[in-house]
Amino acid sequence: DGESLTIEAGSHMTCVVYPADGYRFAGWYERNDGQEDTLLVDGDMTEVTFVVPYRDCVVVAVFEKITTVSVSVEDQAHGYLTVDGKSGTYHSYEIEGMGVTALITAHATDGYAFEGWYDGESLYSTEATIDVTVTVDHDLVAKYVPAYSLLIKSSSGGGFSVDGSALTVIHTAKLPAGVEFTFIPKADE
Repeated sequence: DGESLTIEAGSHMTCVVYPADGYRFAGWYERNDGQEDTLLVDGDMTEVTFVVPYRDCVVVAVFEKITTVSVSVEDQAHGYLTVDGKSGTYHSYEIEGMGVTALITAHATDGYAFEGWYDGESLYSTEATIDVTVTVDHDLVAKYVPAYSLLIKSSSGGGFSVDGSALTVIHTAKLPAGVEFTFIPKADE
């Protein structure tokens, strides 16, 4: 909170830091007027005892925001996630730390098809597998749509043919609710 203390030279001073949620402790630094700060103790040590030097100095605790990409499925009944290099399946997963990467795949359950990855209302990708590198905070959501199967058959006892072979066409399509197909035979030309 910007607190400061003045301590007598040669004294021992024990400092403990408690990062706030969403932050990590980066380390203890000595401030250098107009120059880059000098790292005294890295962020792995949240408790440290200093011997105060016999000169004026400013020591600061530096915190860094944890950059996170969260990935999740919109509805657990419609799909799940896998993370390359991790066993198991997930409905949500967090990737923390600037520059950290992960290969995430969205899988649809029976009766659903993967629609896309969304960041809020914006479409992020239509690829089910995405290679995520943490550079800024994102909240990516895998969305799914009902999968429809369309079977085309002749109802008049005839059939379809391609080069003299009988043909049954099966096509899986992603259709929004309420959309219907109407097929109109094309006249021979």
